Amino acid sequence: MENIELEEEKKSGFDIKRYLSKIKRNYYWFLLSVPLFITGAYYYVHYTLPVYEITTNVLIKQPTENANKLGSAFSNTGNVVGGAAQIASDVNNEVFKLKSVAVVAAVVDSLKLDIKLYKKGSTLNQPIDLTTFPVDVLLNRSGSNTNVSSSVYQLLLQKNSYELRSETIHAKGRYNEPLILQGDTLMFKLKDNVATPADGEYVFSYIPKKSAIINYISGLSISPVSKGGMGLLQVSLKDEIPDRAKTAIAIMVSVYDIQNLDYNNQALRKEMDFLRERLATAGAELDQQEKAVSSFKAGNQIYDVSASANQLLGSLPTIDTKKSDNMLKQDMLSLVESNIQTAGNKEEIIPNVSGLQNPQMADNINKYNQLVMQKRHVLENGTAQDPRLAGINSQMQQLRSNVLNNIRTVRNEIKVNESSLSNQEQKISSKFTNIPTKEKKLVELNRLLNIKESIYTFLLQKKEDKEIELASTQVANSIIIDDGLGGINQFPKPLNIYGIALGTGAALPALVIFIIVFLNKRLQTRHDVEVLTTLPIAGEISNVEIEESSLIVTPANVSSEAEQFRTLRTNIYYLTPGLKRKTLLITSGNSGEGKSFISANLANTMAIANKKVVLLEFDLRTVGLSEKMGVSKTIGLANYLMGDVEIEEIIQRTSNSNNLFFISSGYPLAPNPGELILSERMDELFEFLKANFDAIVIDTPPVGPVSDALTLAKWADVSFFVVRHKETLLTTFKLINKLYSEQKLPQLKIIINGITDNKDFNYGNNYGYGYGYNYNVKQKRKRKFILN
Repeated sequence: MENIELEEEKKSGFDIKRYLSKIKRNYYWFLLSVPLFITGAYYYVHYTLPVYEITTNVLIKQPTENANKLGSAFSNTGNVVGGAAQIASDVNNEVFKLKSVAVVAAVVDSLKLDIKLYKKGSTLNQPIDLTTFPVDVLLNRSGSNTNVSSSVYQLLLQKNSYELRSETIHAKGRYNEPLILQGDTLMFKLKDNVATPADGEYVFSYIPKKSAIINYISGLSISPVSKGGMGLLQVSLKDEIPDRAKTAIAIMVSVYDIQNLDYNNQALRKEMDFLRERLATAGAELDQQEKAVSSFKAGNQIYDVSASANQLLGSLPTIDTKKSDNMLKQDMLSLVESNIQTAGNKEEIIPNVSGLQNPQMADNINKYNQLVMQKRHVLENGTAQDPRLAGINSQMQQLRSNVLNNIRTVRNEIKVNESSLSNQEQKISSKFTNIPTKEKKLVELNRLLNIKESIYTFLLQKKEDKEIELASTQVANSIIIDDGLGGINQFPKPLNIYGIALGTGAALPALVIFIIVFLNKRLQTRHDVEVLTTLPIAGEISNVEIEESSLIVTPANVSSEAEQFRTLRTNIYYLTPGLKRKTLLITSGNSGEGKSFISANLANTMAIANKKVVLLEFDLRTVGLSEKMGVSKTIGLANYLMGDVEIEEIIQRTSNSNNLFFISSGYPLAPNPGELILSERMDELFEFLKANFDAIVIDTPPVGPVSDALTLAKWADVSFFVVRHKETLLTTFKLINKLYSEQKLPQLKIIINGITDNKDFNYGNNYGYGYGYNYNVKQKRKRKFILN
């Protein structure tokens, strides 16, 4: 017959009932884990220096569109608003600016965050804010020590002096006097309102300024407020001293504003520098022209001109104004061209040139200025290898080319305009022919003087406008809209830590038990059997560890194990009503599950009940049961089936009971057991046994490896499949169900063997084994005895 192999099968679902049962039985792990974690939390809270997080909201103003336009007086643009380099601010950019190294470095310098000072305490050293310390600490580090942290010193303040001690150094200094310490210069200077500091013991050290900056940036968090509107940022800062964190945020915002104003007004300042230079030049030219007019009048005794000359002179100012406009445009174009041609990483901010009346150039310059500022920001906070620079440089190169093309276009327009003005001027000048020479010369000198005066007046007015404009932009770009009084959080929070410890202490054992239950693939509870099969459970046998005899059931033994076999015997009678003579087949899925142990003790239990019972060792491949019964190396079933002996010769009476008989597998072992049990003598054997015995118990090989049990099934009345607690794979029940559905074993029942914990089974709860008897059979337990 074809062997039936065990198949792997996933266990369906998670048994929450068994999981809770496991938790209940292992409660002591919770009693151990929870106090352990609570104790750890206690020491963590009491020996961890608390860190405070201050949260403040900062509103970043959105600058208006820039109209800082040099030469706007020559255009019709109207009002002047803001600076030329101001660009609509992106909130994310402002976040990076606030967290920039330059801003945080200013905070570190202001609060001396590279110096660590703690008040010596019995449990924890308490941090001290140097701004509130009675002694001002001045530190000047030598070049070789700049990137090295100092030793940790014990600082002792005394009335007129102080001491610094470490494992290797003991230095003493006086207030207001420098002290050289490992190459660094220190000075403990008494503050103005302090005569003498109170004696005290402190812990003192200092770290590289770069490390202090990195540490503070790591504790700084800035993010837009989701529902706070455009430009509202939430600034959070962690520090050991909450007041110092508040001060640090205020300094940070102040430095950010100063740098932002300077950053955004670069174009405006460049325009003002240009105006100052042009004003100085125009003033010198005006002085020179005034002197030339005065000298001419004095030398030629001419102090006025005729009405006709004045009339001609009055028609030239419009032309002169346009020519001055062209001159300024040429100067502006030269300035733009000089800045736009700057190469490398030194690109200059250039003024907007809407006065040139070329909107395309103005737009290109605005975009170029924005890219210059963006590139500077990247370089200030990163390196020249920053991947963002490639895209920025590419865009700048394109805009640079566009602006140079715009300059050429405007210059051509100016050239055409100047040619037209020259023609008009020539027509008017031709009318000077009839004017006397000296009067004509004076008219020309006065004309030049008027031109110089108009240029100087225009530049002076423009410079005044720009100064007013610059003053109007010196307004903070941000506002702290709260002072963080309601936003102080402490880390660690004792209640949270204790809560986490409690939860972890309870969750860890529960998780371990969950993993054990979830990954379990072996029989654990009676519930497993009830879920995986509908077959009835005939009996539950607890685990027995014995050295010698396999028969634990005797008339005098009232142990729980013996009572379990008596219960199994009773159950069999109830499960097989009407059968006076029973042939019982005992098998299992694999060896090691106690099939032979169950067979021997079940047969002995029935024999004690005055039933004539024969136990057959039909596992013809081993002699394990024969050895335990004390009848090894005797003739048996194999000898009979081969025709060497008769039935009466192989039946042996046992010493355990007068009613228990035993037939061994035979000696020597049969070479072909699978074929022997198909012998015709098998029918004769069972006819004889059924005629002479009340019960026949057949101990068969496991059905997993071989098919002998299935062959013997036709001579059995009832079959019992033995499964072992914590040993039998749950997938074995697929085999059991298959055997039952295909009716390969008659009246199949389940026996659970080797139960090590009665809480998940009935025998310790419902049956009440022992009935109050004193167990007089205590067996020495050294190793598990499993019959195969």
